[in-house]
Amino acid sequence: MSPGMAGALMKEYKAFSYLSDYQGGLAPITEAVTIYRQLPGASKGLAEALTSRFYCLIFLERYEEALGAISEAIDNLRPDGDRLVYALEAQGGCAQRLGRYEEALAAFTEAVLLRRERREKWRPIDPSSKDQAFEYNMKGQSLATLSSTKAGASSSSGGQKRHSRS
Repeated sequence: MSPGMAGALMKEYKAFSYLSDYQGGLAPITEAVTIYRQLPGASKGLAEALTSRFYCLIFLERYEEALGAISEAIDNLRPDGDRLVYALEAQGGCAQRLGRYEEALAAFTEAVLLRRERREKWRPIDPSSKDQAFEYNMKGQSLATLSSTKAGASSSSGGQKRHSRS
């Protein structure tokens, strides 16, 4: 198998996803993951394929499998700060959905720490500055997610909380 085949399969998956046919897209994205796992030095492609598979599984409401896919993607993304933050936030959201609040909290906490670290490397954020408003909002989103996860974990009995679907 070649990287070209994996790339073609990822394009096929994306076509299915544009049509919102995630069941149809599952086979090609799973095959792409299989190919990337066999290719030496393909961790970036593997992480991208695993992340796509994660979102496919989320749309199919297969959360346990999705959590496994994003966890493996995170292993392949380290130490890539940009995409790692988003993957950690996705992992936290999926764990939260499954009622695994401690896992969710750990993922969100790491994402917040990475966002702070990256912010310090770029420039300090001044919340009153309009040109930095986007960066400040992104920090606020992570912190808001973290706060809601902490609240869910502390108010639940035994670390598990049930959510009703709307």
